[in-house]
Amino acid sequence: MTEDKAVEAALQARHRLELVDDYQYSSAEKRIIEIVMDGKPVSDSLPGTGPVRDLVAWVVVLAFETSEAEIAIDDMTGQVVRFRRSRG
Repeated sequence: MTEDKAVEAALQARHRLELVDDYQYSSAEKRIIEIVMDGKPVSDSLPGTGPVRDLVAWVVVLAFETSEAEIAIDDMTGQVVRFRRSRG
C-alpha cells in the first residue's frame, strides 16, 4: 500500500471513528505496531487483554486545532487496526 492510499483510507474512516471532517491530514509514517487481538471493534478506548500481534501499518495523523488522531492502517489489507485520539 502506498502512503497516498493509506491517507485516503484514514480520511474515509473519519465518520466511522466519530471524527468531524475538520480533521485533516498532518503526517503519515510506515512502521511496525503491536495490536491487541481482543475481538472488539476498533475504537479510541483502551484495548482489553488478549494475544498481541505485530504488523506493518501506516500510522496516519489527522489534526484539528489542538487535537490529533492517529489512525493505523494495515499495510497488507488497508483496514483500520488502531485508533487513538488526543485527550486535549
